[in-house]
Amino acid sequence: MTTGSADAPAPPVESRDVHCRRLLERAAELIAQGDRRQASEQLRGAAARRVETLAAARGWPYRGLADGRVIVHYVADHVGNPWISTLFAVATGACQNIYDDDWEDEDLAFAIEGVGDLIDLLDAAERGLPPDLEPLAAKYYRRRHGLAPAEGE
Repeated sequence: MTTGSADAPAPPVESRDVHCRRLLERAAELIAQGDRRQASEQLRGAAARRVETLAAARGWPYRGLADGRVIVHYVADHVGNPWISTLFAVATGACQNIYDDDWEDEDLAFAIEGVGDLIDLLDAAERGLPPDLEPLAAKYYRRRHGLAPAEGE
């Protein structure tokens, strides 16, 4: 058996985009194994990771699903596609299934497809957003994160 040397390069860190897609693949594997709760966790994680990536690229605060909802609704409104918000709601519904475990395998399979579509839609929306776009909910963010109010607030 060989062990890695201290001088060996570290394995490359997976990009957030690749990571969220890998979470979807893992969710499908877990459904096949009968672990619906963990599959639900992977779905929630995939959606959250993608929104977190978008927020980080824009410099928008992201501390969890509450911020994620604000971001998703704003992006959906900005690009004129309410389906983005609907698909995010599917992902957050999967979060509840972690505790209840009352979704059937078919529900989770639909959610995997939906979260995959959400990731694709957010990819397309991110490319189309102006680079200097401030979130509509900037006032909410400032209050939530203890930042100074903007001029005129």
